[in-house]
Amino acid sequence: MRSNEDFDIKKYNNLVKNIDLLDIKLRSVNCKNDDAIFDDKVFQKLNIKVNGNVETVSKSDGTINYKKKFSLKAKFGNKIILNINAVYDVIYLLEIEASEEYLKYFGERNVPINVWPFFRELCYSITSRMGIPPLTLPVIRGLMKK
Repeated sequence: MRSNEDFDIKKYNNLVKNIDLLDIKLRSVNCKNDDAIFDDKVFQKLNIKVNGNVETVSKSDGTINYKKKFSLKAKFGNKIILNINAVYDVIYLLEIEASEEYLKYFGERNVPINVWPFFRELCYSITSRMGIPPLTLPVIRGLMKK
């Protein structure tokens, strides 16, 4: 959004009321465990950072498609010992016309919240299959960075 003066909360709330999540698809995933020993002491001292971004991919025929990327890095000391990257396609049914500006704002605010549970489950599942303690990520607040 350009500025708070340009932002019309009524328009945005109307958009939120008239957009519905249709589908979330995992487009790609890659992960790497550097064969570190993941004992309880190491696991408790991991420094975990999650970053991501959202792109508006297309808008057509009453839908809007976003691409949500996540990148998780877990460090022990200065060494990255776990890396998980995922890309999701997120499709919404758009029942009204909305400006690109409001749709972009929606994507930045709402798409991460909608997709986060899927990424949390992915990280838990992948780490358990790697033979390391399953990684339970917290709820979204405070962890995500743009």
